[in-house]
Amino acid sequence: MKNTLLFVMLLTLTLSFTTAAYGHVHGQGELFVSQHKQTWLLQFVLPSADLLGFEHTPKSDSEHQAIQQLAARFADHTQIIAFNEACQLDSIKHSLQTPSQHTEQANAHHDIELEYYFTCPNTVEQVSVLLFKWATSLTHIKAQWLNQQDQGMQKLTAAQPTITWSF
Repeated sequence: MKNTLLFVMLLTLTLSFTTAAYGHVHGQGELFVSQHKQTWLLQFVLPSADLLGFEHTPKSDSEHQAIQQLAARFADHTQIIAFNEACQLDSIKHSLQTPSQHTEQANAHHDIELEYYFTCPNTVEQVSVLLFKWATSLTHIKAQWLNQQDQGMQKLTAAQPTITWSF
């Protein structure tokens, strides 16, 4: 367990630095997938504008409601991702990052980070991104993965939303 936590922490730190290097582009997200034994981490970085329709501090009731609705959608991982095998969801973390009125970056671009941790007792051969179905302004996601058999990159779109591995 200790090695698993260390692996996940180091990978998350590495991927965070990678994300910072790419920058923020509307319509484009990122997905980082990692595996250590039966533990899978899926980390999304997505522009707020593509999921909420805005990036500024929520001002209206409808903007506050949009944040609540997105948080509820994140809680139902079946609206975001699907595995080819039955996997047990262990935890979800998300950061609906909208700028605070007290920050210097009130008009800056902001991303939403979303992490899912799963336990998958059987071999996972596919992960499909389902959020293209409702996040229609999202044109593609740059996916990177590191699992026990393979590492790689792939551009995911609404027409091709699945990463497939052959073990």
